[in-house]
Amino acid sequence: MPKFSSSSEKETRAFGAKLAEKLSKNGDKPQVILLIGDLGSGKTAFSKGFAGYFGVKRVLSPTFNIVKSYKINKNGYSRLLHADLYRIKSSGELESLGFFQNLKEKGTIALIEWPEQADKRLSGIKIRFSHGRRENERLISYN
Repeated sequence: MPKFSSSSEKETRAFGAKLAEKLSKNGDKPQVILLIGDLGSGKTAFSKGFAGYFGVKRVLSPTFNIVKSYKINKNGYSRLLHADLYRIKSSGELESLGFFQNLKEKGTIALIEWPEQADKRLSGIKIRFSHGRRENERLISYN
């Protein structure tokens, strides 16, 4: 499993952009990226860099909205979904929103924070975030 150590939010964003470039080479095939880690471990900073690669200028954590959708136009992708499932109590809530169906649509790439809240119904590329030993250090690994 490849690993990356970041010593700043800027480095975490840059890593997000680099990984977005690598993962978006599949054309318009739907992609799901699961962001796993504690509060403050770098998931949103990574998401900002990832979305920035696609030209999204302003990314806020969708904690209260659950899902934020961005129109994009790069490498065959037309929509970036950024979801934060922290407040979800069951996957039934997501089902009623059509969430799982949206993930399968052609041209969609999705970043999902707190995927474990969906009762293991989600699969995709797993990126794990953790705090390092130094104050601003973040450790990131992915499959």
